[in-house]
Amino acid sequence: MIANQSADQYTKFCSHLVPKLVQPSLKSHHDQLKTEIQQDYDLAIRKTIVDYILLDPKERQRVKITNTPKSFPLRTIRAPISWHESMDQTKKDLLFNLHGNNPIMTALQTLWDETYAHQRLISYEDLLRAPLPMIPHDFEKFVEHRVEQMRQTLTTQWLHSCSRLVAENRQFWESMVPMEDDGSTEIVESFFNTVAARMSAHLRQLVNASLEDFARFFEEYIDGNDYHSETSEKTYQVMDFIRRPVFIQRLYADGPKIAFDPANQEIRSMLQRCIKTIVNGAALIPRIESHLFDSKTKLLVRHVRIDEEIVENITQRVLFVLTKNSPGPHLYLKEYDQYQNLFNNKAELESNEFLRHPHALDEFESEIKQKTALANEIMLKRIWAPLNLFNLDCRDLNEHLIRIVHKLRDKFVQHCIEDNSRLNKDIVREYDEIAATVSVPADEIEELVRTTDFLNKALESSIYKLAYKIGEAKDRLMFLLDYAIMPRRREI
Repeated sequence: MIANQSADQYTKFCSHLVPKLVQPSLKSHHDQLKTEIQQDYDLAIRKTIVDYILLDPKERQRVKITNTPKSFPLRTIRAPISWHESMDQTKKDLLFNLHGNNPIMTALQTLWDETYAHQRLISYEDLLRAPLPMIPHDFEKFVEHRVEQMRQTLTTQWLHSCSRLVAENRQFWESMVPMEDDGSTEIVESFFNTVAARMSAHLRQLVNASLEDFARFFEEYIDGNDYHSETSEKTYQVMDFIRRPVFIQRLYADGPKIAFDPANQEIRSMLQRCIKTIVNGAALIPRIESHLFDSKTKLLVRHVRIDEEIVENITQRVLFVLTKNSPGPHLYLKEYDQYQNLFNNKAELESNEFLRHPHALDEFESEIKQKTALANEIMLKRIWAPLNLFNLDCRDLNEHLIRIVHKLRDKFVQHCIEDNSRLNKDIVREYDEIAATVSVPADEIEELVRTTDFLNKALESSIYKLAYKIGEAKDRLMFLLDYAIMPRRREI
């Protein structure tokens, strides 16, 4: 009875095959192969048992087999290969010069994988936890602060850990140090070059992963903010942009135009500086020789350069997102097209033209109410306008427009105050003239007659005209009480 081979033997065999060779369409071939393997296994077991029994001379005598055939191992004879010796020598040189089988290299890799491989100069999670939205200057400072923190970790923890690991395992490299003063240091230099290359690969991995996280964060806003893409008549709807913005962009009046602070070009330059900060975060890291020996020359670990292809690709990806989010702020300016006459001083010119001509109080009241309603309308406009990547800060612009409207309104009110003061002075002057004329003592009959005629004329006409003017003054006073803030003391 021969023991059966393990049930998972064939499964283990198939695990070494490429997926293409274990497709269901090859089931018949696999069944045939299983049968062949079982037959070879049965034959091999039987032959092994017989060979084992025949090792005993008594058993050979019992079964009457005096001689057994000798086994001749198969040998492969090949023709000489021209590149074999050079390949073998190159293999030995690589192992000797690159120290790939040195335990210190494995220890350095383990240290990185277990402690630092998951860390970033700035991570996707850091950007999500940032107090967004931020003004671009503060965002740049945030990136610089986070990168500087990770750089401190590299220089104070990772570099010291690598130096300590190499120093504590000096038995793996101290034999490479020449004993004589004039001995060759080529081998030990190649060892430390290999250590520096391994550390350089780790820094490159850190920078590449950090740049990828930085780009991935901004690519969440790749949808852009062109809300006129569907139809040119579509107006701004805040619920179309529910994602938390990143940058605050302030709107302000620059003469007759509306400007952005900062401008898109400044934000573009800021993003390029952030990418440069991330790349330089792993630059100028000293090699471990500066910690182990008193090196006169400060050797540095190689790092990612700003002109490398991966950095340029990340920069293009980030700036493409910025380009996709550039139309929205300019489209939002159409919300202020109706106030263009306030920006270009046309409203002020129209007000000055209105004040050059006399008008009734009703007309002044209509103008003042119109300006008050316009100011209230501007007050109700959005002070924040989310636009995917951007959050427009409209407070300064709205306040600027409100100040212009209030200035125009106050100009109308002030004109009414000045008119009221002038007309009131005319009334007082007429009363003073009547009082002065009547109060003059008449020494002669002729003067008395003139005074009496003047008084009769005043009673017949002037008094009624003054009463009418006083009624108008009362209306003006009631008007000013509604629309003007009167000073505490004012000469009439």
